[in-house]
Amino acid sequence: MTFTLEYENQFDAPLGSEWTRYNGVPACCPTSLWVRENAVVQNGELQLRGLRQPGSDVFHTAGVSLPHLDLTYGRWRIRSRFDKGVGLKQCALLWPAEGFQPPEIDFAESNTNDGERTRMTATLHYPPIRNDMIHNSVAVDFSQWHTWGVTWRPGVIGYTLDGKTWATVRDSVQGVQIGRPVVPTTPMHFGVQTTMGTSTAAKPDATTPDEVTMHIDWIKVWSYA
Repeated sequence: MTFTLEYENQFDAPLGSEWTRYNGVPACCPTSLWVRENAVVQNGELQLRGLRQPGSDVFHTAGVSLPHLDLTYGRWRIRSRFDKGVGLKQCALLWPAEGFQPPEIDFAESNTNDGERTRMTATLHYPPIRNDMIHNSVAVDFSQWHTWGVTWRPGVIGYTLDGKTWATVRDSVQGVQIGRPVVPTTPMHFGVQTTMGTSTAAKPDATTPDEVTMHIDWIKVWSYA
């Protein structure tokens, strides 16, 4: 079994047609609004901008995905940092080709309460219902540059930080505890997004900068076969 590089982007040119830029209200976060113009390539990086709307604590944010590159198993890496600011969060994830979850692999997801960017979470949403989840988290200052990743193989998921595996999910362990396999076996593709706090999470306030941006230096995707 080997990994084969399928896609990479250093973001030294505008986003190509392989990318979908989100526009509209995300199903996950009804208080948020994605604006396609907030996903821009500038200064050699992809920027997902969160922008305060005049006279309010409402922010419009951004998200993008690679829906043409659905893979069953593979390796995904993203080098990024996220500006500090309470009330906004990031999520780098794998989303199922069928267009609805579960499964879903959130391999670099933050919390709107964590305005200082001190802890990152990885969550596997596994069938049959979306609320079946396995969480892991790691303490790190992700307002600084780090390389986040997920390696997905039959029966095992490994979450990586700066080239080292920091958490693992295995069918042979969690599957026994839960009573069924949990690692996905259907095609998925990469996406990354920022959103604003919902009614049950921290929202932006007067301390939040007027622009809170996720900066992405590069992304790489490998298939596994």
